[in-house]
Amino acid sequence: MTERLDTLIKAGLQPVDGRSLAVFRILLGTIMALAMARYIANGWLDIHYLEPRFFFKFSGLEWVLVPGKVALYTLAYSLLGLASCIALGLFTRPALMLFFLGFAYFEAMDVTNYLNHYVLVLLLVLQLTLTPCGRTWSLDNWRLGRAQKQSIPAWCLWMLRLQIGVVYCSASIAKLGSDWLLHGQPLGIWLAARGHLPLIGWLQQFAWVPLAMSWCGFLFDLCAPFLLLWRRSRRFTFPLVVVFHGLTYLLFDIGVFPFLMTAAATLFFAPDWPKTFSSKGSFELPPPPRVLVGNGLRLVAVAALLVLLLQVSFPQRHLLQGGNVLWHEQGMRFSWRVMLREKNGAISYRVRDKASGKTWQVPPARYLNMRQEAEFSGQPDLIVQLAQHIAEDFRRKGRSVEVRAETLVSLNGRSAVPMINPLVDLSQPLPAGWILAAPTGAPHSAKAGRR
Repeated sequence: MTERLDTLIKAGLQPVDGRSLAVFRILLGTIMALAMARYIANGWLDIHYLEPRFFFKFSGLEWVLVPGKVALYTLAYSLLGLASCIALGLFTRPALMLFFLGFAYFEAMDVTNYLNHYVLVLLLVLQLTLTPCGRTWSLDNWRLGRAQKQSIPAWCLWMLRLQIGVVYCSASIAKLGSDWLLHGQPLGIWLAARGHLPLIGWLQQFAWVPLAMSWCGFLFDLCAPFLLLWRRSRRFTFPLVVVFHGLTYLLFDIGVFPFLMTAAATLFFAPDWPKTFSSKGSFELPPPPRVLVGNGLRLVAVAALLVLLLQVSFPQRHLLQGGNVLWHEQGMRFSWRVMLREKNGAISYRVRDKASGKTWQVPPARYLNMRQEAEFSGQPDLIVQLAQHIAEDFRRKGRSVEVRAETLVSLNGRSAVPMINPLVDLSQPLPAGWILAAPTGAPHSAKAGRR
């Protein structure tokens, strides 16, 4: 076992061309700079953070507060500048570290802004801080008077490849369900609302299209990282990646994810692939280092393998919960379950004064804006968060109250059914069974917009 670990360590320390990593750094920084510019230009800072009167919190991050307008815009413009520095390779490692901290705070301010690909951005940025990605094609080299072309250890590329592989494989495992593979949902719902699109909109009239696209998505996620690694299959797989993610961008509103995954696919190429675009061609790599593997390096390697094991197992934690994770959502976040459910809900709270018995119907719109209301309505833990905030709001007015939720939620086109037990006081510790059973049976071909 020790010999295999030592062999793995020595292979990871082998020098490889650093230009592939530099290209990815440039692409990632550019994508995030454009994403932040788009966020600012579209007025989403006001819609997401200044308009709402209440914000949903991640467990353990309740201390993350939304700053005032000046501080919020300063944070957004700072992230835009830091992403630009990453792309340019200017103060690369400090820019990566500050971007990670700032973007993590930015995304933690309200759970309803959660997106899988923003978690992926944070993981990739964090991993880049561990690598010498600023050695090649960077302004740091000009600033410090270093040569522009330098090698990097092979582990830098393999760490990022494994991260992307985990995302693809976890996404394919998540699709192993009847809704996706037998009924073509929720793609059928979303495609039905896109018949107006040129060139491809006419496909929505055929019942077999959503199911065919669902299977293509499953097989693509399952095979893509392996086909990208093999040199012979890479030449047709990468164009397929471009087409696949290009279509998802055209059909579905999923932000920067298609661009991010297309850029990440270049990590699977040979490390020296950018020499095609370099006027000076290839450069000579230094000889492999003579490594004396000690316990320190072994501990680092074991820690890296444990992190990989955690990344593989954590998305499957819902198995400990049981039930349909698309319904109860206990283990839904941070699990790479991309585009698997369409949920629409109608939520109302019934508040009862314990002393007088007087009751009120409290609509979520009293505390949320329209975007938040659409996002939270299918997520049980967020429904509880708002219930507890409502109870605290009444408590501040001198009333001790019970808060119950009346919910009707549909999943992937099924008829809407209650999701939260209407008899449970959500302002108190929750008993077993507070989330009702998921609807059974095949989904309908309901037409609805995607959340």
